[in-house]
Amino acid sequence: MKPDPAFLLDIEQKSYGVFLVPQALGSPYIPAQKEFVVPYQIKSVMGFGGMLPMLDIFVIIIFL
Repeated sequence: MKPDPAFLLDIEQKSYGVFLVPQALGSPYIPAQKEFVVPYQIKSVMGFGGMLPMLDIFVIIIFL
């Protein structure tokens, strides 16, 4: 069965979680401080995601 692309337009199906960590350095929400935040000079992190009607999930995480 081929998924119908119209499900992307269904407003009732949209529920996105959004988060922001404005200060990545020293944040307890980002555990890999020495291995990731410090070497790559990560300043903040933003992310969002949700579940699609076909029970697939998506997550976008942006490291600034």
